[in-house]
Amino acid sequence: MGQQKNEQFRHNGIRTSKYTFFSFVPLNLFTQFQKAANCYFLIISYMQTIKSISISNGVPASAYPLAAVVFVAMLKDAFEDYKRNKSDNEENFKATKVYRQKTGKFEDVIWKDLKPGNLVKVSEDEAIPADLALVKSSDHKGSLYIETKNLDGETNLKNKYVHKDILEKFGNDLNNI
Repeated sequence: MGQQKNEQFRHNGIRTSKYTFFSFVPLNLFTQFQKAANCYFLIISYMQTIKSISISNGVPASAYPLAAVVFVAMLKDAFEDYKRNKSDNEENFKATKVYRQKTGKFEDVIWKDLKPGNLVKVSEDEAIPADLALVKSSDHKGSLYIETKNLDGETNLKNKYVHKDILEKFGNDLNNI
């Protein structure tokens, strides 16, 4: 039951990039033509192909500048999305320590492979890979200090405590870990 329940959470990876390799061209073109100026010049280009109303003898003269503008915007979007994807991979492949009940030891696991219910060991000055519930602290009072500047921009330390119900229920079991 536990294994099947855990399978519905395939990975903990983050993805902030907008596009995949196959979706880039259609989605980016859709985004480009959401802009009123691009739609305007597309309509003008189409109208220039109608010889009876065109002063360019049926040649869509405004299509070339429009294609250049859209192409440059696509290159810019591709570069920005590449940088987002690279940053996502850097975060997803950072290592953390996860407790394995079978071996009774902590093993290195990359952040994207964390699953709900994993016991994660976080050391001093280490970034936290996901939302975690504090179940044990090396402090005798069961407290710790965290800095949340990546979340809210504040650099002051916030004090967190192990919830008293966790201490009461699992206190002795967690001493062995």
